Amino acid sequence: MIPEQLLSKPREPKRGRPPTNPSNVRFWETPLHNLLATKLTDIKGMVVEGKIVPSRLAKECKRCRFTAYRWLGESRISPGGARKIIEISDGRITKEELAPFLIL
Repeated sequence: MIPEQLLSKPREPKRGRPPTNPSNVRFWETPLHNLLATKLTDIKGMVVEGKIVPSRLAKECKRCRFTAYRWLGESRISPGGARKIIEISDGRITKEELAPFLIL
């Protein structure tokens, strides 16, 4: 006896990325991104066309790119990440400015 699954039609292969959900907030539309984009403009290559470059942020903070995308996308940051951002900003960003975004 042949299983029913073998008799059904094969699925059509899907190509490319799935369509984006327009209701999702993009990482450059979050409050944390806006703060960093205005304060970290002095670091060469950090802000391009008004947007933070996540790979550059990750490199400066000695973290992986995924972590930088997660920080920006969720608008939340770890205490260690906040310390590194304050360090690379040379005092342009304060603890008080990053406090609302901290993961505690």
